Amino acid sequence: MFKKLLLAAALALFALPALAQNTQCSDRTLGDNTNACANTRFVQAQIAATAIPGFITCPANQFVNVIGASSVCAQPAFSNLSGRATLAQLPQGIANSIWINPTGSTADMQNVAVPACANDGVHALVYVNASGLQCATITSGVTGSGASTVNDLAAFTNTTSSAITSLGFNKNQIPGIIPSTAAVTISNGANAVVTHTAHGRSLGDTVYFTTPGALPTGLTPVSTFTDGNSHTSLIASPTAANSQLYYIAPINANTYNVATSLANAKAGTFVTTSSAGSGTQTAFEGVFACAGCVGEYIFNVTQITNGNVTSGADTVFNTISLTAGMWKISGSHGVFGAAGTTFSTSHASIGLGITTICGTPFCATQDWHLATNNANGVLFSFNEIIIPVFSTTSLNAVCEPVFTVSTATCFGDLHAIRQ
Repeated sequence: MFKKLLLAAALALFALPALAQNTQCSDRTLGDNTNACANTRFVQAQIAATAIPGFITCPANQFVNVIGASSVCAQPAFSNLSGRATLAQLPQGIANSIWINPTGSTADMQNVAVPACANDGVHALVYVNASGLQCATITSGVTGSGASTVNDLAAFTNTTSSAITSLGFNKNQIPGIIPSTAAVTISNGANAVVTHTAHGRSLGDTVYFTTPGALPTGLTPVSTFTDGNSHTSLIASPTAANSQLYYIAPINANTYNVATSLANAKAGTFVTTSSAGSGTQTAFEGVFACAGCVGEYIFNVTQITNGNVTSGADTVFNTISLTAGMWKISGSHGVFGAAGTTFSTSHASIGLGITTICGTPFCATQDWHLATNNANGVLFSFNEIIIPVFSTTSLNAVCEPVFTVSTATCFGDLHAIRQ
């Protein structure tokens, strides 16, 4: 029994130091990391003073940007993103903004708000320094001083502050003119409507009309004339410079209005008719190019019924007006005498603005001198040549026949095609 008591006393002596350590540890300096005795106060203070990174919930559009004693959420700059950045970390408002570097430098990309453009056409976003993105209206691919009309061609110009201007010409003129013809009906009244099923024409295409009867009042037909051999030709009337062209403004696939100029067709100023007309009315569409277009055709025919001329005198017997541009010109000249007339010589010249036969070389574009005693007269042609015209000028044909006995007249044609 005594031995058992001694054993219990010995065990108690060994346990007393451990019990004393849990209840009697002294306070330690904050941050002390030695393996010394630690009381409960020291452990709780140490935990409170130490930041545990990542234990933070960030709102949408942000992520943990600073890790330390106080973690910070932030919306990232573009340079903060790394290979671990996910789409979810980008601003959710990206649908209304875009990332751009407007300076083209190594600076951070900028998240720029996209403005709400008006729903009234096609717009482009333009970056304006210090102002951000702005809406700019696109008008049919044409900016600057030109009119904005669908199918117009645009060209660069250095004559104004605007870089691009409208030429005012239809795009369909460029690949080449594709003509068509058909019998049509033309309504009587304001903004006359031409009906041609599946016409296939575009705004600004040209058309002229013919009829054996009469067109509705307000429209001028192409004239016809019959020569001495009963051959009928479609030409302009003897007093006209060229055929009366009209410009098409389609209404739908089967109808269109017509205007007297390309500008009027674009502006909606159309021909008004005041009678029904008579006979079959035929439209020739796309036969001639529009005024000012490459391929524009100007011509005039002076018939043998032209007034008499004086022997040995210079007479302007034909003229057409050409606007500025490059023109290929040609024509013909003839003299015709009444019964008994005898010609000895015939002179002819064509040139810009001339009124007399050339007396010196190169005073005209072309010049002929022909000696003949043919009582019925002669006819010869002027070769085709290309000339520059710098401002609106008349191309004149001048004749000077020398004949005896009776009367004579000069006749022929002039025509020019814009290059």
